[in-house]
Amino acid sequence: HAYSDGWVAEISLSRFMWRSCHVRPHSSLGGKTPHQVYTETEPCSSRPD
Repeated sequence: HAYSDGWVAEISLSRFMWRSCHVRPHSSLGGKTPHQVYTETEPCSSRPD
């Protein structure tokens, strides 16, 4: 894609990356977005001493 200037490229690429990480599910992540996987918390199996 040819951009008219650097500012337009930055905005367009930022939007693409945000959508890719927050909206678009990935099959390699079980149908979740990278953001969902990164922010998930797993229950602790035991309490610390």
